Amino acid sequence: MFTTVAPRLAADRAGLLRELPVRPAAAAARTFPGHGPIEDDGLDRYLSDMVTGYGRSYDRELLARAQVTSYTTMASTVVAELALRVGGLQRIVLAFATPDIDSRASAGCYLVEAVPGRPTVFCVSDQGVTAPFTALRLAADHLRDAGPDARTGLLVLDQRNVPWEVDGSERLPAEDVAVAYALRPTEPGEAGVLLAQRTKVSPAQAPALLVEILHEISDRTQRRFDLIAGLDAPVTPEATLLAERVHRVAPGPLCTGIWAAAGELAGPTVLAEYDPRLRYLCVLAWDPAW
Repeated sequence: MFTTVAPRLAADRAGLLRELPVRPAAAAARTFPGHGPIEDDGLDRYLSDMVTGYGRSYDRELLARAQVTSYTTMASTVVAELALRVGGLQRIVLAFATPDIDSRASAGCYLVEAVPGRPTVFCVSDQGVTAPFTALRLAADHLRDAGPDARTGLLVLDQRNVPWEVDGSERLPAEDVAVAYALRPTEPGEAGVLLAQRTKVSPAQAPALLVEILHEISDRTQRRFDLIAGLDAPVTPEATLLAERVHRVAPGPLCTGIWAAAGELAGPTVLAEYDPRLRYLCVLAWDPAW
């Protein structure tokens, strides 16, 4: 049995930013071409029943022809790559916006059994493209009182195949992608990750709020940074002036875009994502040294 407590939010917040006592230790990313259609094995009936309950139409032909990579396959692959660099992971937090098309196996349950040491695994979804930011905060909370050798994995997943009708305003990823980070506790006197998470941010409010958060990051760190902006992040000319360089993620990825790009950069980096449907604005600043 596992127990939990309310998250510690007030003590580590100053202004719009919260400092998380963690740093990224390693990164891994992989794009998957797909392994062919899924064997039916009752999945067709399950998906049909599930989709019908929500008044949507189910695409049986897509299930029969889709090149599928399950979240289980993607997660286990990038976790194995992280393990080669940092050793074992005591906890893993998965984040995604689209459901796993192959619901016969749970990626979280599989990782508990397959990863050495039987890590505790959590999943975060239903937060659109901002799900990885919440997953990072949860991962950091579990490292807060851990020993210096503890490592927690943050996994961000995109899966392109959704075999039911999707509203035209909803974005779907173009590829199956997994991005993973190993996080470690900060050492005494070492700066952690700065995180801002704001809800109920209208599209009209988002540009000014992003600038305000970037100003606060600049004041806290006293350093120039690379800004990696998601597709809908409201980067204005004023926001651009605060960054050394701006990297705008191209259309295609959903959750993984900014996180894949961040793994290729060293030094002060800011990640910004906005979900206009949910009205969530999330920003983080970190300084990796791969």
